[in-house]
Order: sequence, then C-alpha cells, then structure tokens
Amino acid sequence: MPTLSLPDPGPPFEDFVGERHLAVLTLVRPNGYPHTTPVGFTWDRNTGSARIITWSGSVKAKLLEVGQL
Repeated sequence: MPTLSLPDPGPPFEDFVGERHLAVLTLVRPNGYPHTTPVGFTWDRNTGSARIITWSGSVKAKLLEVGQL
C-alpha cells in the first residue's frame, strides 16, 4: 500500500478530518492523464492514516495497486 509521510498538521486538521467529509483524489493514468474522483474516507488519528472507501474493481483501486500516484 502506498504511503506518504507528512508533517504533523495539528489539532485543527485532526478535528476536521474526524468529521464526515468527502475528498477529491487525483491519480495519474498510465497514459499520463489524470483520473479525478470524489472519495469518502476515514481518518485514523493513531496512525495518521486516511483509508479511502472504494471497491477493488474501481479505477482508483487499480491505479493505487500499481502505484500510479
């Protein structure tokens, strides 16, 4: 699973992402064009991880599996 290290954003960020929001995820397709889609996510405060809600057959899941960030 791809990971990205970021600096600690602090309590305001933690409070915001702890609520229910949609986000936008943009990945690069093999042909170089972007694939942008709205996503639901959950935030794990303990690990600083966002889990994207999707299904295994989706374009975003397939792009993430092959590391097309």
